[in-house]
Amino acid sequence: MSFKYMDLVKFMTTVSLGFIAGFGLMKFYQNNSSLQSHSWASKSPEKFQPIALGKQKMLTSVKIVSADRKIASADDEVTLTGYVTLNEELDRPLFWEWNLPEGVRLSEGEYKGFEMHPQAGRTYTSTIKVRGFSHEQRQVIALTGYADFEDSRTGNSSTISSNPEASFEYIAPTLKAEVESEKKPGRR
Repeated sequence: MSFKYMDLVKFMTTVSLGFIAGFGLMKFYQNNSSLQSHSWASKSPEKFQPIALGKQKMLTSVKIVSADRKIASADDEVTLTGYVTLNEELDRPLFWEWNLPEGVRLSEGEYKGFEMHPQAGRTYTSTIKVRGFSHEQRQVIALTGYADFEDSRTGNSSTISSNPEASFEYIAPTLKAEVESEKKPGRR
């Protein structure tokens, strides 16, 4: 056999084996890979659900609820209840702190609170009443739950808006319903 013919045979054999190995590995990972089930590209749009990233392993979970459905004016008193849940064991105090924007006054309750011996899984509640938190101005009140560690502070926070109708979370479901109604047969 000539030298060129042997080079061609080796080349074709290498390419064929590479193709077979690549195809085999691709099929193996399609059927067995845990990464496949988490790939956003592998989900059809109807079944897409985002993977929880980031805050699911936080020390605390924080939520704010307003007892008042609609905030009318700056003179109205608004009651806010904050819930700080400790997600894991903690050998130091758990703190929470309200952050009020300029112009909002605390009329009842405490800006800060703490639990000296917090228990994992337990939810701690803080209720405040404020004035100046108005629908006319877009304002945000925050509650932070945290613990101090040597040189750092670890925790989580939540916010509530005085004008939630302007937020994406409020608008998105309405927009989705409008888009879906336009997709129905007989509509243009």
